Amino acid sequence: MPVYLKYQTDSGRLRPFFYAGYALNGLLSATANLSGSDVVEATKTVRVVQATDVDLTHSRKALTHSLVLGSGVKFKFAKSFGYVDVRYLVGLNNLVKAENNFYNKDGSLSTAITTYSHVNQLFRMDNLSLRVGYFLPHYNQIGRAHV
Repeated sequence: MPVYLKYQTDSGRLRPFFYAGYALNGLLSATANLSGSDVVEATKTVRVVQATDVDLTHSRKALTHSLVLGSGVKFKFAKSFGYVDVRYLVGLNNLVKAENNFYNKDGSLSTAITTYSHVNQLFRMDNLSLRVGYFLPHYNQIGRAHV
């Protein structure tokens, strides 16, 4: 949910715009498909262990914050517009709940650690997006006589 200040020119065929602000981001789910390998010492063979998806949602923060920076240009065609928009979100906080990083939902030691030797790294996430679009304004025709 971004909130930002935007500057754009409102005349001419090409109309550049720039914006900056803040975004509140929500997480719906987080899963990982982990695998591990064991070496059998007696035969020196490697056994690969493949997992089903491991749910990591409980160890991630539901809400995160970002700075929003963007720029683009609108192209005027008669009464309609095409546009190209580049947006960069700079993550401001860690996505992993450090207190839940080593535990399952029920409080037991994480299966990801005991079975696959996987511990979530502490990280933040940046996001770069490119949008290309077209819109046709719809004007209210009230008061105009129809023949």
